[in-house]
Amino acid sequence: MCRSIGDKVYAVADGKVVNEQHGGNVTESQLIWIEHCVDGGKFYAIYAHVNHSKRVDDEVNAGDEIATVADYLGSCDHLHFGINPNGIVTTKVNGIGWGAGPLPADWDCNNQDKSKLETRGFVAPYDYLNSHTPCGGGGGTTYTVTVRTKVDGGSYNAAAKLSKWVNDHWETVPDCDWATTPYSKGGLPAARYRCEYGTTVPGGNVPAWYNVPAAEEHGSPITGDFTFEQEYQRKDWYARYMGQSIDMSPMVPGETRVFRYTFRNEGKNAWDQNVRLGTVNPQNRDSAFCTSGDWISCGRPTAANENPVNGGGADGNLDFVVTAPCTPGHYEEHFNILYENHFWFGGDSGGQDVSFAVDVAAPSAPSAPTLASPQPGSCGASPTLTWNAVSGGPCGGTVSYFAEIKGANPPNNSRDWITGRSWTPTGLAPGANCTWRVKAKSNVGESAWSGEWTFHVNQAPNKPTLSSPANNACVGSRAVQLCWNDAGDPDNCPSARTYRVVVPGAFDQSGIASTCQTVTVNADGAFSWYVLAYDGQAWSAASDTRSFTVDATPPNAPTGLTVAPDHFTATLAWTAPVETGCSGVAGYNVYRRRNGSSGYVKVNTTPVTGVTHTDTLANGVAYDYAVAAVDTFGREGAKVEATNKVIGKPGDMNGDGEIDIADVIKCINVINDPNASAVDKALADYNRDNKADAADVEAMKKAILGK
Repeated sequence: MCRSIGDKVYAVADGKVVNEQHGGNVTESQLIWIEHCVDGGKFYAIYAHVNHSKRVDDEVNAGDEIATVADYLGSCDHLHFGINPNGIVTTKVNGIGWGAGPLPADWDCNNQDKSKLETRGFVAPYDYLNSHTPCGGGGGTTYTVTVRTKVDGGSYNAAAKLSKWVNDHWETVPDCDWATTPYSKGGLPAARYRCEYGTTVPGGNVPAWYNVPAAEEHGSPITGDFTFEQEYQRKDWYARYMGQSIDMSPMVPGETRVFRYTFRNEGKNAWDQNVRLGTVNPQNRDSAFCTSGDWISCGRPTAANENPVNGGGADGNLDFVVTAPCTPGHYEEHFNILYENHFWFGGDSGGQDVSFAVDVAAPSAPSAPTLASPQPGSCGASPTLTWNAVSGGPCGGTVSYFAEIKGANPPNNSRDWITGRSWTPTGLAPGANCTWRVKAKSNVGESAWSGEWTFHVNQAPNKPTLSSPANNACVGSRAVQLCWNDAGDPDNCPSARTYRVVVPGAFDQSGIASTCQTVTVNADGAFSWYVLAYDGQAWSAASDTRSFTVDATPPNAPTGLTVAPDHFTATLAWTAPVETGCSGVAGYNVYRRRNGSSGYVKVNTTPVTGVTHTDTLANGVAYDYAVAAVDTFGREGAKVEATNKVIGKPGDMNGDGEIDIADVIKCINVINDPNASAVDKALADYNRDNKADAADVEAMKKAILGK
């Protein structure tokens, strides 16, 4: 392709120099062979007729300036560029390459027939770069191309057709019409004529080859010596595929990975979140790897991470999560980018069908459950067996469980496929040692059995024996202390015990830790009681039942207290009280006080067991007496009183123990003395009718005369 001396030459892709010539004949040397990377493979490119400083094993990156166009001995200065994917590397320049170009139509290639040019292994550079992805760049970028003639003079033919070299022949550019007026740009001479059309130019600014052959029916647009120039203008929308980061090793169902495709925005317009990755082959299909909550939809994995992705060369990284499907097999997924609701990138707008291929393994059955409780070696009367959940995975659906107790006690005791994670077996024999296990099942299959744990079926404690109070005891307080003896546990599992005490109608309480409990009843009466033991899991049978009677009320007062005074004595008599309690009357306490004093003094040292008592005192003194009953608990009841009783023989007014005429005379004096003392009046009351009067005098006379 004809170029100007000093034009820069750029690498079309990443690569390494494998051969080079410099400093020699420009026609046969001054070249670079570079091994480039494309689609994971290699191709070789020759850059010839150039000035350069590259040496073998030098590495280059896509877009690096690697040389400049050399002076081709004063003739048409050009770049000799060729691509050979078949490994041909040579230092020969002329006579090798692709087709018959790129040389002007009148170039005779050192008088060699064009048909004899060595073409073995070489391909059309434009087609190759546009259909492959060179590492680090390459591919096709769409531009608007302005082709201009550069002339020294001559005529202009507006009907002339522009031709472009394609494979091994020239093809007319159909949409190019020459301007009817000279075109000038940037101060260049006006003797330039232009033809504008859109095309995809490989490798960035690498031009195609153009000519207006004399053989065309309309002839050349000009006469005289001429060359062609090209001007490039970036398209509004253009995407170049830059690479991917994808792990395509085999996956298991439900496994997730993050994949990335990178596209470069080489257009003018920035990309917003409406520029997205979409499924193709066919377009908009639902992907088997769609990940709910991460993908925009199952036909739109993602938009670029960056927002916006600026035009002119910014990269957009499109990260998305893939989830392996449940159905095993080999999967190939194809994508391209699109401007949502407008167009898919492709052709003049770049873009590329990108894909990945992954093998998905068959889904796995659930793992074996792990047991939770009861722990190995524990005991329970009716234990609830629990285990930990296992996942059915993304393909297994709901997991169910099968639990069983092994062994003959009880035989084949199991719970068949439940979704819960607990089971309380029934019918377990007390004292048995039971081994149990669990397995899981999903839509995919069954797990292995869990490990095996063993528990002991608890035996209830022995029933307690009652201690106190004795059966049918009489209790003198409404706060009754009940006591019993623990009778042990057959398997002592667990070893700690508490108790339940029941007094029907009065008390019922569990969780009592000691072997005595004070129970308070609300009234006197007869009660029964019993006790049960609890080991934390099972209750014993009830103890034997005992009865007790509560009599918390002191005895009633005696009735009918009489006091019979005599010479230096007083004889008391009373009637025993009527009792309803169980405590009964054990005896009596007798009290006296001088009439008119404030406090009684108990006469007896021990309870009086009968219903009479004789008190010895001085004559002529008035006393008050009281008697109270005492029950079997030593409680004293209310008192019965007899007051103002004078000690002495009635009628013995002078206290000499005899009743005679002197006593009659004194009795008459007391009766007639309004100021007589109460004691004298009491002694004068001979007939004990509680008054001293003439009747007492007459009675005394009769008593004396009767001697």
